[in-house]
Amino acid sequence: MGRQKRSSQSVTIKDIARLAGVSVSTVSRVLNHLDRVSDETRTRVNDAVEKLGYTQNALATSLVTGQTRIVMIVVPDFILDFNNVALQFAEDTFRRHGYQSMIFFSGEDPEADPLSYLNRYIHLIDGALVVPTRNRIFDLQRFRKPIVLINRTMAGCELNSVTIDNFRGCYTLTQLLLEKNHKKIAILPIDTDMNIGTDCLQGFCQAMLDAGLRPEDRYIRRCQINQVGILNQYWSNGARNLLFRQSSYLNTLDLLAMEDPPTAIVACNENICAGCLQALQENHLVPGKDISLVSFDDLSTPLVTPGITSAFTPRDLIGRYGAERLLEMIANPDDHRIIHRELDSCLMLRESIVQL
Repeated sequence: MGRQKRSSQSVTIKDIARLAGVSVSTVSRVLNHLDRVSDETRTRVNDAVEKLGYTQNALATSLVTGQTRIVMIVVPDFILDFNNVALQFAEDTFRRHGYQSMIFFSGEDPEADPLSYLNRYIHLIDGALVVPTRNRIFDLQRFRKPIVLINRTMAGCELNSVTIDNFRGCYTLTQLLLEKNHKKIAILPIDTDMNIGTDCLQGFCQAMLDAGLRPEDRYIRRCQINQVGILNQYWSNGARNLLFRQSSYLNTLDLLAMEDPPTAIVACNENICAGCLQALQENHLVPGKDISLVSFDDLSTPLVTPGITSAFTPRDLIGRYGAERLLEMIANPDDHRIIHRELDSCLMLRESIVQL
């Protein structure tokens, strides 16, 4: 019988070095994903690790390098597809660079203390990638390890971030409606002081002003979670996307019941768009025929007939670029730059705008 593989507990990096024909320091550099090792040498070391069944002691490694090679990813929920896709690409980026991810659900609780939550794990992680919740975002600035915000930020927040240009996306969508001679345009923004709410609304208002029109308050209907008591039934299930959908559904019904209803609606995320569509369908209104509808972000709407014109947000790039920026900060502790990276949305023209 062939010699059995030694227990991983008894294998040392000296054994790895001996089998690979390299120095102990070279083995250490390969195991810790450091530079200045040729591809050929790295392959020999990894082959020796596999052959001997070596398992690296993460605690011992962290004592030597000062790093655990573990990062935390925090998202409000796993229901919204935006978070799922961004999380997947972020986690893949970390894994390709030799990092493991701890993934947590934070909820949208306005009373939650995100800083306390992160500090609970501060000795286990090298940094954090966070989709922040609406309250206490500035508390995160006191976190003593690298942190990057993705998708959401707020004016005056001095944290690295990778977001979408919400202003430009909603400006462009509103412009499309104006070009089709719409003047009574409603908007369903997210009710928050973060960029995903304020920037969308500002983009809409600026497009209206640039066209010589004054945005009317009666056509601005903010979508919030606890708009009415009936929404509370969804909270226990964590279905925040259903809450946004219900809120936009009710707001759209109110708009349609006005004496002078809008001829076009701008929905500021995919779930708001879904709630709006439900209200339109119940009133036998078809986008692109009876009313115009556009959406910032694009998810389930391509399945609708006719398709909904939207500003598609590159959620894959948000996850990847956010992870890459966090890795840069971890690798360079003296890098104290605050970088706010804004990505462009991609316009998807479909059949949901009617010419007046």
